Amino acid sequence: MSSDPTSRTLVTLAGLAVLAACMWLIREVLPPFLVAAVLALLLDPLLGRMQRWGVPRALAVGLTFLAFLGLFFGAVAFVVPKLVGQVADLVRNIDDYGVRAEALVSAWLYRFEPTLRSLNLPPTLPDLWTEYQGQITGYLQVLLQHVFQALQASAARLGWVLVIPIVTLYLLADLEKLKARIYHLLSARYRDVVVELATKVGLVVAAYLRGLTMICLAYGLAVYLILAFGYRLPYALILGLLAGALYAVPYLGQLTVLAGACAVAWANGSGGGEIFSAAVTLVLIGQIFDQWITPRVIGSQVGLHPVLGLFALMVGAQLFGLTGMVIAVPVAASIRVVLVELFPQLAEPIPPVTSKISHLKKVMAANEAPEPRTEEETSSPELVAP
Repeated sequence: MSSDPTSRTLVTLAGLAVLAACMWLIREVLPPFLVAAVLALLLDPLLGRMQRWGVPRALAVGLTFLAFLGLFFGAVAFVVPKLVGQVADLVRNIDDYGVRAEALVSAWLYRFEPTLRSLNLPPTLPDLWTEYQGQITGYLQVLLQHVFQALQASAARLGWVLVIPIVTLYLLADLEKLKARIYHLLSARYRDVVVELATKVGLVVAAYLRGLTMICLAYGLAVYLILAFGYRLPYALILGLLAGALYAVPYLGQLTVLAGACAVAWANGSGGGEIFSAAVTLVLIGQIFDQWITPRVIGSQVGLHPVLGLFALMVGAQLFGLTGMVIAVPVAASIRVVLVELFPQLAEPIPPVTSKISHLKKVMAANEAPEPRTEEETSSPELVAP
């Protein structure tokens, strides 16, 4: 291949374009491998710690993997029976909830009947159904179609349950070899710089994923405990799992859980005061996590100031919507790593400047003070005011 820098650059860009096109073609196959890579990154620091204790790499991989499987299947054995029971109870009571919802809508329509008639809107639920039956049926059909497609996609992805642990095990076993191979493929001229920078970025991203995982688990557990033991709601486990899964989606996830909890409290026969109390409690929990726990846990993991984290979330939402909000913090932390590598002064400790500032203030005060008069200037009649 030609040694011309322009030719090498063009060949590199063409190779990256071909790689991106191939990734796009196989995008449906990538998710389980990406999940396995994330799990390997989360578990790799534990392997490193065990190796520092003198445990061989192979034994550390086996112990870590067995511990992970034990925790996973233990959680599944604990959660799945209760989850199935709550879902079955929800299915049994869905007709009663429908009747209650119909009665609530009818009472609301009756209350505002004069206003609805003045606006030429149907004043009763049967009239509302008669007038908008086609549109409502169409919306329901679209909704059911999306649900059916989601269930089909979930059924097709059941094989991920087997693929992800196997790929994770292989990645954990060969992670050091993969790193060595990538190091060998890099150009000798930029090898050390690229490896150092990639290592720092990888550590930051892995730390962010660990912190986010802990926060999601803690938030879901907090929601479950408060709704189950504080308010005795029947579907607290479903809401807790939903809260933990959706916490990674800022704002929208918490609003979804809040609406679901209020709906469950209403369906359970709770009064307005209790529903309002549950809603306020969930909002307070969300604010505690958003304003205090999450910035400190994730900020300490990735070295990002809480203000910068909030700024990154807003920028990500502005540019890429929900996806941008999810990836905003790790991208901002990675950019910070690159900037610190290019400008080390950003991370260097600030030298003490208190004495210099005090000296500068004294000099400025001396310059602003009036000069003292001499004896001759004081006794001179021309200088004495009449």
